[in-house]
Amino acid sequence: MISVDPAISLPNGIAPAESADSAKGRIPPPFPLVRHFSLTSFIAMIVVGATLGWYLNKMQIEILQHLVERQNVALTRAFANSLWPLLQGLLREDNRLGTNEVLVQSILASLDYTVRYLVRDLDVVKVKLHDKRGVTVYSTNNSEIGKTQKDSPGFISAMAGTVHSQLILAGQHATSEGVLEENDLVSSHIPLYLGSQVEGVFELYYDVSASFNELSHVRNLAIGFSGVAFLLLYFILFFIVRRAQQLISHQNLALVSMLGHIRQINASLEMRVAERTQRYVEINQDLGREIQERRRTEAELRKLTRAVEQSPVSVVITDLQNRIEYVNPKFCQVTGYSADEVLGKNPSVIKSGHMSPEEYRIMWQTLLDGNEWCGEFHNLRKNGEPFWEYAFISTIRDPDGTPTHYLAVKEDITQRKLSDETIRRNELRLRTIMENVVEGIITVDSNGIIESVNPAAEKIFCIEAKDMLGKNISILVPEGHAGHHNDYIRNYLDWFNSSRKNAYSETPTRSEIFFERVMESRRMNGESFPLELTVSHVCHNQRNQFIATVRDISERRRAQAELESARRKSFQQEKMAAVGTLAAGIVHELGNPIAAISGLVDELLDCIQTGQAVTFVDPLTLVQQQIQRLLTITREVSAFSQPQVDDRHLLDINGLIESTMRLMRFDKRVGNLATKVNLDFSLPAVEGSEGQLRQVFINLIINAADALDSMKREDPCITVTSSCQENWVIIEVEDNGPGMDENVREHAFDAFFTTKAVGRGTGLGLSLCFNIISEHGGDITIDSQPGQGARFKLRLPVLATMMPGGGDG
Repeated sequence: MISVDPAISLPNGIAPAESADSAKGRIPPPFPLVRHFSLTSFIAMIVVGATLGWYLNKMQIEILQHLVERQNVALTRAFANSLWPLLQGLLREDNRLGTNEVLVQSILASLDYTVRYLVRDLDVVKVKLHDKRGVTVYSTNNSEIGKTQKDSPGFISAMAGTVHSQLILAGQHATSEGVLEENDLVSSHIPLYLGSQVEGVFELYYDVSASFNELSHVRNLAIGFSGVAFLLLYFILFFIVRRAQQLISHQNLALVSMLGHIRQINASLEMRVAERTQRYVEINQDLGREIQERRRTEAELRKLTRAVEQSPVSVVITDLQNRIEYVNPKFCQVTGYSADEVLGKNPSVIKSGHMSPEEYRIMWQTLLDGNEWCGEFHNLRKNGEPFWEYAFISTIRDPDGTPTHYLAVKEDITQRKLSDETIRRNELRLRTIMENVVEGIITVDSNGIIESVNPAAEKIFCIEAKDMLGKNISILVPEGHAGHHNDYIRNYLDWFNSSRKNAYSETPTRSEIFFERVMESRRMNGESFPLELTVSHVCHNQRNQFIATVRDISERRRAQAELESARRKSFQQEKMAAVGTLAAGIVHELGNPIAAISGLVDELLDCIQTGQAVTFVDPLTLVQQQIQRLLTITREVSAFSQPQVDDRHLLDINGLIESTMRLMRFDKRVGNLATKVNLDFSLPAVEGSEGQLRQVFINLIINAADALDSMKREDPCITVTSSCQENWVIIEVEDNGPGMDENVREHAFDAFFTTKAVGRGTGLGLSLCFNIISEHGGDITIDSQPGQGARFKLRLPVLATMMPGGGDG
């Protein structure tokens, strides 16, 4: 230990100032051991005593609770067994809801007497009985009878079949009743069984205040004895510590004296050391500056080395004889060679021979002239795979400017080359497509300015691309829309931007504004022509562009007109062929009324010549009837054979079927067959072409007649039926002929397909029927099996206003 003031006990010959100076800031004052021990030990004694008292009190309560609860449970069980007959009777009467009040009062009186007799010499405070509902049916305290204890923890445990016991100290509230107790009590709850069911709970309170006081007295004695022992120990330790403090003080004085002598010796040594240290400091400063400079150099070198090693480009250093001295890892990664394989060798090991010697000569001449060279190399990897590099080669010089090495920095541009080639090919392909596509393609910016035009658009509008580029698209728009075209674009973009809320997206957004809209346009030479227009809008990176695809459909319209004309001619020829087939029957049909008229005229002439009385009324009436018959036949044939304009109007399908059947009776093939017509006279009208639908019915009936004629059966029959199903009018033409197999059904509607003998059919009849029904918005199907006839089913749509209950009303 160190004394308070070294000058107080200096040895002889030591000046106080010198000793104080030597001890200043180095020797702390002696530690106050006695004072700290007194305070610390006193606090420790108090803490230990309090802890011991708390522990003894806890042990007292636990021991008392353990012993008294076990005793109380045993006493409670004994009470319950002794009182069981009365308890059982009381619980049974309580379960009957007090039906016998006199008996209940008698049981309560007997139970109260017995209980008070049993507890007369015991410290039992209270006895209670609860039914299974928690209601107190008996208590030594009459004021508690009738109260409920169903939420009490003890009652709940007892009803579950478990004995529950609890120690309640004075000044605490009983958890079962919430009453502040004045004495130390133990409460026990015992389940009462009637059979296997708990029918009640017996509760007993026992006063353990005397036992608790006895334990408290024992506890207090133990605490007092412990306190005396602690005080005795404290005084013994105090005297020991005091003696130790005195010894330490004497030793500290001696130590201070010795330390003064040592410090005088150290002072002289420090003077000599300081002189030498000064010299060493100067030397160290020079060495430090040199080391710092070397460290900076090494750090720069490491940084440059890491930069070269981790560089994304290849770095090659060669000597003046072009021998490789260094390659970085990127060079090895690109070429496939390791550093050991190329060190000391010429870079020509990766040469492919693609470059000419003249290019290498120019490169070396540039380097020898002291300039830097850059260009592309086409080299080979170790596995023979070609690759491209962009190289930058320069000369490395020493501080005197003398060349020492060559440095080549090379970047692998193979992928860039491939991408450039791919882009070039794609541009060439797109340019080829744009120049050779038959549709005109025009791109326009958001201001309506034309950005690109392909040759097809030049041809369509009769104007060269140079006269369109940079001008507004309105020069190609018809006069009726040209003045408002910019407003159309502006309104559309306002709507588009508001719907997207100017959201930025790297993915192009495409939408179609028009799709194959047909309109009349004009060429630059003033000629009008029909145009099919498709306009698309593309938005990418907030840039809007419109792509217009135009198609001149003049030739298509001419072809469609020619096709329609050819179809009408074919349709008329088909009708005239049918008229030719009907000619013989028509002649025979016309002969009958002509013969009748001729006979009547001859009869009248004979009567006039012979002078007989003549009555003209009846003969003329017969003549008029026959003439009307002739007019009807000629009108029907003429209406059928005349070319008709394809005008569509509302038709009576039933009337059309009947007139067609009358016309077909002139055909000898049909005239020899049995025909049945089953018509639904509630059919609504159908919009269509009378001539085309009549031709369909004729073709189907003739086909059925030909099929029956080829079969030669005894009861040939053709049935025509009409009906209405939902929004469709159904017409069925059925025969009992030979039928069709699957192959014939699949190809029946193909043009030029026929199963008839050569010269009896063209194979166009059913194809014509299919086209006509399709143009009317309907369909036609075949239901047929070999040997079971054939049924042709036609469906034609009905206008909504023609349906029952349809229209706006």
